[in-house]
Amino acid sequence: MIRPIRPDDIPWAARQHAALMANSVFAAFGVRFLECFYSHFARSKTAIAYVWEENGLPVAVISATSDRTRFLRGLVLRHGISLACYAAVGLLRPACRHLVGQLRRYPGHVDGERIEAEMIFITVAPECRGKGVAEKLIEAVLAEYASRGTPRVYVTIESENAGVKRILERMQFQVVRSFLFADKQNDLLRLELPAGEGIG
Repeated sequence: MIRPIRPDDIPWAARQHAALMANSVFAAFGVRFLECFYSHFARSKTAIAYVWEENGLPVAVISATSDRTRFLRGLVLRHGISLACYAAVGLLRPACRHLVGQLRRYPGHVDGERIEAEMIFITVAPECRGKGVAEKLIEAVLAEYASRGTPRVYVTIESENAGVKRILERMQFQVVRSFLFADKQNDLLRLELPAGEGIG
């Protein structure tokens, strides 16, 4: 069952993210840092976040923004002090400093246009993989984008993540850029999404 993320999902979402995306930049700062992000995904009007629930328990989560600039501004206003404290602790570790040094490589613009609508995080518990859960969560986010009149959507994935890439390409996403980030090759994909049209 798909439902919007709730405040009581936040600790679980952060823990799952830390466990399943342990090498990501955000996970390097720890679970409490991630909780700030998921808290804002649950509350911000510029966010879209859904949970897949089985037997009354969350097992997968997807989070996205419809306006990345406003989302990040709101995140800093609401959680800036906490984020700074958690980041300061993380930066004591050389590996964390190395990852942060690569943030400048993450694309902010494509073809002279700022990236705003972006699917950011998706995690699926290992026991629920291969059941179409990721695909259904992505479809739910795209449907919400369409209802908001969003013209195009971006997502970044590791180039070696062939399973997710196949799902995205079936949905007509196209690779528009490849780049090195967090010591791995990544692909930036884009979907042109006419307002009011669903995804099938």
